[in-house]
Amino acid sequence: HASLTDCASCHTNKKPANHFAGQCSQCHTTTSWKPATFNHTGLTDCASCHTNKKPANHFAGQCSQCHTTTSWKGAKVNHAGLTDCVSCHANKKPANHFAGQCSQCHTTNAWKPASFNHTGQTDCASCHTNKKPANHFAGQCSQCHTTNAWKPSTFKHTFPMNHGKAASQCSTCHPSNPPVYTCYGCHNQSEITKKHQEKKIANFSNCVSCHPTGKGG
Repeated sequence: HASLTDCASCHTNKKPANHFAGQCSQCHTTTSWKPATFNHTGLTDCASCHTNKKPANHFAGQCSQCHTTTSWKGAKVNHAGLTDCVSCHANKKPANHFAGQCSQCHTTNAWKPASFNHTGQTDCASCHTNKKPANHFAGQCSQCHTTNAWKPSTFKHTFPMNHGKAASQCSTCHPSNPPVYTCYGCHNQSEITKKHQEKKIANFSNCVSCHPTGKGG
């Protein structure tokens, strides 16, 4: 059999179960069946032979994405263009960190500086709850601010700001943090209670639900 390489033409049915599917001559010689050697140079489809040999919880992709055929150690993956970071690094983010993909803030070129595109984001509190000033409005930042510019901020206030003695002073109706409000800074609570009881209105704690413009109803 010296110099013959097309072993499979005669011996196809003689290879062991789950054996390499290529020619025997890629690993064995005609002078000695053992030892067998395989030239891995330039090969990238490692998983076709070595799927069951990777360590537990290892990267699920091809070995060739990190390792080379010349040296198993000194493995390095080229992260350029990769965005699904959490598939490998889910357990490596700091405590209380942003729960999304690392690639939404970081790049594969440099871990710092990190930047996040806030365009169109409205759930600010999910990340920035502890960053609002003392006694600030308790709702979402996006109700007043935009992601284009922090100032100026605007708030859509449906109830008339110039109602009664308010004179656009928030503290008149909101002595504590908005959106909590009270009408009893100007209106007599006992009189209001009496009038509502006369009309058999039992629940009148949410005034604006019946008086959205401040007018009597």
